[in-house]
Amino acid sequence: MTHMYKISSIAISFFVFMTAVSFAASVPKIYLRAWDHSVYLRIVIEGSEQIISKVIIKQENENINVEFSGSKFDLQKGKFPISYKVHEERIVFETGRSGPIKSFSLKNPSRMVIDIYNAEAEGKVKESKSKPKNQPAKTAVKEKKPEPAKKLQATVKAEVMKSADIKTLQISIEADKDDSFIIDQYKDVWEMLQRGNFYQVIKALEIMKPVDQVSLAVHHYIQAEAQKIAGKPLEAITHYRLAYIYGSDKELKQRALIKRASLYLKHDLIQEAAADFIFFIREFPDSQFMESAELGIAESLAVDGYYVDSIKHYANAGDSTAAMFGKANALQQLGQIRDARIAYASALRIDPKYPERDPETYFYIGENMRLAGELKQARMHLSAMYFGRYRDMSFISLGHISMKESLVDDAIRSFNNATKSRFRKVRIEGHYQLAKAYLVKDDKENAIKHYEIIMINYIDSFLHRDVLLQLASLYRKNGNFAKSVGVIKELLYGDNPSAAVFSELETTLLESGAANSSIAGAVAKTSDIKVKDGEEVLEKRASFVQLWNEVDIWMIDVQRIEFLIKIADMLRYEGQPFIALSQWLVENTTGESRAIAALKLAEYYIAMGDIENSNVYMQYAKGTLASQNVVHRVEAKTNQLAGRYSEALGDIMLVQGLDKTDLEILRDIIRGLINSESDQVSKGIDFYESVISASAWEAEEYSRLADVLYENSLQEKALKYYRVAFKKKPDDNWIAYRLGLGSKPDESKVMYEKLQKGNELLNRLAKSKLMEMSLLNKVDEVY
Repeated sequence: MTHMYKISSIAISFFVFMTAVSFAASVPKIYLRAWDHSVYLRIVIEGSEQIISKVIIKQENENINVEFSGSKFDLQKGKFPISYKVHEERIVFETGRSGPIKSFSLKNPSRMVIDIYNAEAEGKVKESKSKPKNQPAKTAVKEKKPEPAKKLQATVKAEVMKSADIKTLQISIEADKDDSFIIDQYKDVWEMLQRGNFYQVIKALEIMKPVDQVSLAVHHYIQAEAQKIAGKPLEAITHYRLAYIYGSDKELKQRALIKRASLYLKHDLIQEAAADFIFFIREFPDSQFMESAELGIAESLAVDGYYVDSIKHYANAGDSTAAMFGKANALQQLGQIRDARIAYASALRIDPKYPERDPETYFYIGENMRLAGELKQARMHLSAMYFGRYRDMSFISLGHISMKESLVDDAIRSFNNATKSRFRKVRIEGHYQLAKAYLVKDDKENAIKHYEIIMINYIDSFLHRDVLLQLASLYRKNGNFAKSVGVIKELLYGDNPSAAVFSELETTLLESGAANSSIAGAVAKTSDIKVKDGEEVLEKRASFVQLWNEVDIWMIDVQRIEFLIKIADMLRYEGQPFIALSQWLVENTTGESRAIAALKLAEYYIAMGDIENSNVYMQYAKGTLASQNVVHRVEAKTNQLAGRYSEALGDIMLVQGLDKTDLEILRDIIRGLINSESDQVSKGIDFYESVISASAWEAEEYSRLADVLYENSLQEKALKYYRVAFKKKPDDNWIAYRLGLGSKPDESKVMYEKLQKGNELLNRLAKSKLMEMSLLNKVDEVY
């Protein structure tokens, strides 16, 4: 029974698992694409007919709700230029546009296309066309052919601004003179279409019945031609496709395929166009339309940013002006300024008015002037653009020109105009360049503001990583190390963080540590710093340790030894983080690096009074020439803690170039010698005096030597060093008090009077001494 229960449980579990797998497999997948144009934003949703057929589209202000009528879906994520939110059975696109929308579906594969129009852009076009009197006057052009080595000239006319801001393929396909594929059944309808009577043709085709596959292909071809003339490109595309499928005549198939591809490109269905053009080149290598197909694939690749590949296809597209200017534009966008200039010059010889009809070419000619250093000509040229995508892009270019001319305020105005663009990519570039311009003015607050706009609102931007790095640097420079590390961590969690990211993190950690370590030792001793300041520094130290703990997994690497040794120094007073890092260095490095880390641990354990562990790490360090000074210091401290003061004195005297920390050890050793009544005391004092006399020191070092002399009953020598210390630091109460104790009455009185104000211990002692001196004076007067 038990076995039966187990088998049943397994069977049920397996059934549930398989049901879940089956259900997961049945959930349809959908893919998203989008393109941002001058007058509309296009969103394409691709998936199975099962889910596309159920799409319901609703517009709510600037949001587009796409519901799938109770159908769940699996969204295949990828790069997408529009913000959106995914719910269980719908997607909400945050388009930033509230204009009218148009939607339609396509098949093979099944797609839903949504166009969101911008009413403002359409209004500007109409206004420009309806008020020709307000257009700028045409600029006269000299009848001189441009040369590659000379400045490019382009006529600045208002007609440039009239044309729609959509790049369209200018394929030169011969009119259907060769209509041999039109069979007798459709001759009359075909002739009617040639006369422009597309409406009658569509009506006639509705009642005409194809009798076989050949007539079916011709029927769809003529229907496609009529629908195209009627302004219904999607219907035309459908019929061109059917004409190709049913057609057997090679001429008809070629024309149907390339015309369908051309319509795709004209209406910015780029992937569809590219696929058809590539298929055409493969299927019809000897076609009379080969150059048109090459031009089509070149334009498709250029729109998607594949400029190198597009140039190869432009070269195969013949000598048409569209091909020549397209190649020049691609070269310009690749940054090949000289080659682009030569290409523009050649194309302008053939058609000097082409830029007036094509805003893209007009803009990139201006960019060519700018990048070639012809700033005045470029400014005049680009300032002539009045609306559309390339007008907004010209704001960026004009801003660069102003920056080059050191007109930073003008540049800020231009970049600010770009941030108001309808086009997302231009807005992002505007904020980015605006931040850089503010940095030139040393206005970090505004620079951070515009970088943060990109960081928060455009997380999928191509500039996002660079913006995060810039923000990390600015946060660091403002002393906000935690915020800087927070931004850097976002970069580290991404794909393949760059060397610059690790470099910025190193700098942030080092500056954070340096900001605290200078007084961390004083805080650890709790004697040389006020309580309030000490609490603040302890808080900063805790913050630094927290930063290190957050990122150490990325930074502990054998290629960063020098950096890690510095960090170990900064963690010296932090207990476990210091021990862990130093032990890693000892275990994973060799030579001097290993010795340095071992000595740091030895020093740490000495300070903790742990001689056993100190000796263990001393063994790692001995024999390394570069670290012998540290070895002597640690051995001096070890012997001093063990009460071997004579040996400790011998060790500290071997240190080359003693510093004030060494003098502290020396002072402690001499005090130990005094207490142990050793005959080495005078040797230690003489050595101390020789070190002090050899160079200039701070007041504290002279005072410490004076203390040692005073404790050894050498008051006269002590007074000598107290006076030197007093000159260097006259506001030091301890030095003043010691001078008062050992000096003659007049000097003592001056010192005590200086000290009597206040309520600290030394102040009260000074008051007592003054009272004592006053009483003794009165006794002397009486007696």
